[in-house]
Amino acid sequence: MRTALFILPLACFLALSASARGELAMVDTIQLAHPDGNVIAPVAICVDELDDIYYAVSQQSGHLSIIDGASQQIDKLIHMGGQLRGVSLDQLQKYVYVSDYSRNQILVFDIYLQAVTDTITLNESPWGLCVAEDAYGDDYLFVTCYYQDLVKVFNIEGNINQMIRNISVPEEPLGLCYSPSLNRVFVACHGAEEVAVIDADALMVETSIDMGSRVRGVAFSESSGLLYASGYDDGVLEVVDGDSYQWVQTLFLDGYPWGLAADPLRNRIWAADSEGQKVWVVDEGTLEVVDTIAVGKKPRDIAVNPSFGRAMVVNYQSNDLSVLDAHSMTVTSNVFLGSWPILLHIDQTAERLYISDGYSDRITAIDLNTNQTIATARVDDGPKGMAVCDGRLYVARSESDRVSIVDTGSFQVINTIQVGQMPWSVAADPQKDRVYVTTFEPGNLWIIDTAADTVVKNLGLGIRIEDLAIDVSDMRLYACSPEEMAIQVVDTESDTLTGAIPVAAMTSSVCVDEDSDRIYATSPNQDAVFAISTDDYQILEEINVRESPQDVCVMQTNQRIYVINSRSGDVVSIDAATFEILDYILPGDFPHAIGAWEEGGRLYITCPASGVIYVLQDQGTDVDDRTADEVIPSSFTLGQNYPNPFNASTEIPLSVPPDQVGSAILGIYNIQGQTIRRLPLSGLHDGRGTVLWDGRDGHGREVASGLYLCRLQTGRKDGSVTGRAIKMVLLR
Repeated sequence: MRTALFILPLACFLALSASARGELAMVDTIQLAHPDGNVIAPVAICVDELDDIYYAVSQQSGHLSIIDGASQQIDKLIHMGGQLRGVSLDQLQKYVYVSDYSRNQILVFDIYLQAVTDTITLNESPWGLCVAEDAYGDDYLFVTCYYQDLVKVFNIEGNINQMIRNISVPEEPLGLCYSPSLNRVFVACHGAEEVAVIDADALMVETSIDMGSRVRGVAFSESSGLLYASGYDDGVLEVVDGDSYQWVQTLFLDGYPWGLAADPLRNRIWAADSEGQKVWVVDEGTLEVVDTIAVGKKPRDIAVNPSFGRAMVVNYQSNDLSVLDAHSMTVTSNVFLGSWPILLHIDQTAERLYISDGYSDRITAIDLNTNQTIATARVDDGPKGMAVCDGRLYVARSESDRVSIVDTGSFQVINTIQVGQMPWSVAADPQKDRVYVTTFEPGNLWIIDTAADTVVKNLGLGIRIEDLAIDVSDMRLYACSPEEMAIQVVDTESDTLTGAIPVAAMTSSVCVDEDSDRIYATSPNQDAVFAISTDDYQILEEINVRESPQDVCVMQTNQRIYVINSRSGDVVSIDAATFEILDYILPGDFPHAIGAWEEGGRLYITCPASGVIYVLQDQGTDVDDRTADEVIPSSFTLGQNYPNPFNASTEIPLSVPPDQVGSAILGIYNIQGQTIRRLPLSGLHDGRGTVLWDGRDGHGREVASGLYLCRLQTGRKDGSVTGRAIKMVLLR
């Protein structure tokens, strides 16, 4: 089970009416803050145009965020440490280079391995980066060193990463860019008010262009042959001919331009207003600002993917990333870069919620009465499962062989315990001073004596264990596995494996209902929840829910079972007495883990992609006779299609508030961004349901096998546009 549930008297829920309906409602949203007071400070971004993947670096938190352009969500968040200032991509060799200003190094991130595979040490503090290729096909990495007035050049062909040249440039070099057609690197020299031009073959400064203002960013347009430089202090955009280096025009902007990006397909230049909350769009034909787009606070850098018609802006102060539609020039969504909440644990006695952030390596403690963050603790190596015992939080570090112990008073790591490789799930029995930890490989159960903080036993289960649930009163531990159609049973009195409960499916999560002598286990493959008696281990009911149930919990005060479905993205309320489904709600994004706070009667749900915790309350009432299908959605959601990949047809689950159905558009697009088909939403009941796509275009013709994008877009009352997208794979 994801959370250990507090034991309450049976009379608490016997007093409730058996005919009460469920009515799940959103009551709060908790946005997780960074330990340094929400100081994340994203500063730079680059794009892999072929795969539509964006890489953003954060200065204060030291993170590399990997964002999927199609889903407009974070795929991965990697903690690199230090103060990151620049990022650049080697498109051919699939490396991302990140400059660490505070530690004088360049970090080399392997896209295929999804890990830092090399570190380049410098004597200077690196800032801006760009990858260039000379006439012979050799790859070079150009790095600006702000205080040393240098551009350092590294040969990165075949990942050699050898420093070959120091190039002296005018004062305070910052941003830089590369032109393949001219084979030139342009460097914004802030202090000197110049742009240095470096010949990428000769590796020397060819000339310097006087800009007359303190430039911070540069961009070269391959379509027009124009060079653009952002004059930060003067609020101007200088335009220079890239061939003759002659001044062309000065655009006076009302703000402080910094990051620049070119869109050659639309002949536009995008400029970020670092001190404002907007992005300027400049038409290259007229050299005039044709639009301004409101984004987050202090946009610092921008990247454009012309083929997909998308731009992304990192907002330094609001700690998010604005996704822009290059066609309509509107913000389609915002991605928060600060956290990636995965698993949760609720301490019923202390009235605290603990969240593990596996990608930023921290644990967050939240007061359940106020939903405010109390403290954060750094726990390295991908924290996952947690459990509280005797005022200490035991945290599994999934990327190591350790369990960390966090004192819940000081919220400091006070000890570590070595177990097997990849510890994953944790359960605690405070009455026996025991903590149980499963390890991923080879599937062992480690038993820790919390009085001495030592391992007292190691049970070889032989299979991967995904989740644990403990029944303290019956002295049993239940372990479910996605590799075996059975739930393992451990006697916690003797600490021995006593048997297994046969289940006609693989299971991913389990929770205990001690009052009813039951356990509930989810099966993503069967789209079902199994209710099992702990008296005789018989299956009482197989409850069919929506798609791919991910996690389950029970609230004993109202006799309800709650399940989150990872594919359809909703939360399901089930009557524990009749096994009747009472309600559905789509909280937003894709939920991952769920837990119930008995005293407050609330549910807490982690959504990693958006970095938030959703708080729900079951407001069931005797007079509410609506069925689950009659509940009107208040959120805007697009779930993953199923099946995926698909052959002939696929269903797309979605939710749109009824007042926005008329303005909503559900479109199918190819990877070039071309519209394949618009799907009608007229069949939705109260804004909720599924839409079928039969793999045909708007003319009724079958489309070819391949990757397609499905996008749901709608207008809001304030005039803004919001949207979500998913990837779909058609295999004929």
